[in-house]
Amino acid sequence: MNTRSENSILIKLYYLTASADGRISENEKIFFKAMCEHEEISEDEVESTLPLLMSREEDEVMNECIKDLKTRSKKFQIEAVAWMATIANSDGFMAQEEWQLIYRLYNKEFSLDLSELLLIQKKHMKYCLKFKSMHAA
Repeated sequence: MNTRSENSILIKLYYLTASADGRISENEKIFFKAMCEHEEISEDEVESTLPLLMSREEDEVMNECIKDLKTRSKKFQIEAVAWMATIANSDGFMAQEEWQLIYRLYNKEFSLDLSELLLIQKKHMKYCLKFKSMHAA
């Protein structure tokens, strides 16, 4: 189980990823709900964090995420970036802006192991697809 601070990081990274290409797709919203379920992020945490992000500059939020991620374990960093990649791929492709954001974190900021990241992303994707099929309208 994550700390409240780690959950806040995941919510911020979702916001940055999903809004990077200028629109948030339905699949990105569904995968975010799956991430919240998987990571045990409460609705209260989402409702107290997400609306505040919309009034802030994206660069400011990104810099805050980088600063906070630097204090976390490599394992959490990989999990967080894997969630970003999963959400970015939720609509079948990754927009250039999403890719640039993820690349900046996994390669430039944290030098994360790509093969490990892809393995975790694959697990997240399976979880999200199962979640989506169970919660289809």
